[in-house]
Amino acid sequence: MSHCIFCSLEVSQDKRIGDKEMYAISCYVCGDYRISHRARTSIHSELNGRQFILSGYLRERKYLGLEPIEFNTNNLEEIFSNINSPKTLSAKLDKLITYLGYQYEKHGNNLVSIKPEIDYPLSYAKNLNDFKFHQQYLLEQKLIDNHAEGKYLTSAGWKRYEELQRNPSKINQAFVAMWFGQPDQVDKMNKVYKNGIKKAVDGAETSPKYNPLKIDLLEHNDPIDQKILVEIRRSRFVIADLTGNRGGVYFEAGYALSLGIPVIWLCEKGTKVHFDVGQYSRIEWENENDLYEKLKRRIEGSIF
Repeated sequence: MSHCIFCSLEVSQDKRIGDKEMYAISCYVCGDYRISHRARTSIHSELNGRQFILSGYLRERKYLGLEPIEFNTNNLEEIFSNINSPKTLSAKLDKLITYLGYQYEKHGNNLVSIKPEIDYPLSYAKNLNDFKFHQQYLLEQKLIDNHAEGKYLTSAGWKRYEELQRNPSKINQAFVAMWFGQPDQVDKMNKVYKNGIKKAVDGAETSPKYNPLKIDLLEHNDPIDQKILVEIRRSRFVIADLTGNRGGVYFEAGYALSLGIPVIWLCEKGTKVHFDVGQYSRIEWENENDLYEKLKRRIEGSIF
């Protein structure tokens, strides 16, 4: 069995992806990621003691249900530049509080099992002892409490969690609001997202680089509008595709505008958009390649 290059523990999966020189890794500690064959042999020397940041970031993306990150020989620093890692003790404690609250909202169980030897990246802890200190501090501050079956947030802990949900820290994220159509249109719109929107966000020459997020990549049981609002507030800008004229897309874009978050409007050519947004400049795309070129230029010219 191979070992994770970030935490050095044995991984549960190490699988070559098709005929590519890329491997899908599943680690109990760090979560899921993909890495090229060449990067596996060279990346460790470039980490310079920053492994714990990647462990925390990958594990956070795992429980949020986001797509695995791909590591190659030349994108490590770009990935680090996109990580808004907690620097202070209070920020690290907030990460653990957020995890406990999120697990309750996802599973409906207030008691969350925590295994320090596996779960220490949840607070971006440098090591096991660091994580144990974080837990003890939260216990002493009466933000969490112990139970035979796990940890749970106290009333003070829930108050802090709700504050974090109302005012989440900004991250280098682009929220994508779009409709994927009737069953016969889903494949087409998935390609529009992957080869048009996502490719444009990933390829845009901006500083910092941004990560696109569409809400169906998140696993959650709470009402979808609640999770959407949190993710919009965390985002630097919103991409709203009005194809299909779905009310939810208009709502999400309007919510972003009310917060002063920039919105890039787009739709398939021929879409008759609601007159209320007629004054906004929008990209009218003909196909996924056309969308990629136009959106990439728009991001580079308007998002800083």
